[in-house]
Amino acid sequence: MTFLNFTLYLAQHLDVGWTFILLSTRFIAMFATMPGIGGGWNGMRMRWPATMCMSMAAMATSPLAPLPLEWVDLIGALLSELLFGVALGLVPLIVITGISIGVNMASTSMGFGASALFDPTTGTTVGELVKLQGDIAVLFFLLLNGHHLLIEAAAGSAGITPGTFIVGDLTIGLMVDRIGDAFRVGIMFSAPVLVALLLTQYLMGIVSKAVPSVNIFIVSFPLTIGVGLFLTFLALPEMYYFLQKEYSVLDQAIDLLTRETTIAPAS
Repeated sequence: MTFLNFTLYLAQHLDVGWTFILLSTRFIAMFATMPGIGGGWNGMRMRWPATMCMSMAAMATSPLAPLPLEWVDLIGALLSELLFGVALGLVPLIVITGISIGVNMASTSMGFGASALFDPTTGTTVGELVKLQGDIAVLFFLLLNGHHLLIEAAAGSAGITPGTFIVGDLTIGLMVDRIGDAFRVGIMFSAPVLVALLLTQYLMGIVSKAVPSVNIFIVSFPLTIGVGLFLTFLALPEMYYFLQKEYSVLDQAIDLLTRETTIAPAS
């Protein structure tokens, strides 16, 4: 009897089921892009039950979405939630991508370009140092509770009605700024190692001219790797404080995203 009453309730309140579908789309898109939890689109096959549970829990805090009367409005609402979830996940992911860019440049200069590991998250091959630093950045993101902010925003605590998100000037400006920050982060992470390696190669060139009998290739290869690894791991505490500063602006970025809404159509 309880099940029959529930189905009758859904038949009389179609906006409830429609809101759940929109929230599920939002969580699926966010989990697919959010670092540390989503694990890429392949990982969603294992994480979709969590998205369903969170979507059900979010029904208590999210405003109900009016049922669209046209197919165009229905597809537009689903696309809106898909873009909103992707935008939420991209905000911290771009920071980690910037770190990977910088570490990749540094590791290539150190001589790690010839070796690579398979990353199941992205389905590509990355260097060992890039994978290690990327995992550390993701770990810091989780330790600083960045995922809590994203889940809270996706749950509708900001008051955004499902299906009303639009990609406007604020969203475009935010993404352009974050992409610019990715290159800035990459330069900041790679510059100390690159400068140190440049000085190391310069000194090795002087040694090769002063003492031609020294096999400079045999000497410089382990020295270059050693200097690069030493500076990389020496910078780990500073990396934590830097990422803490970067992740501290997540709430401001989420606030900008939640402002990009359009007036919900009447049901």
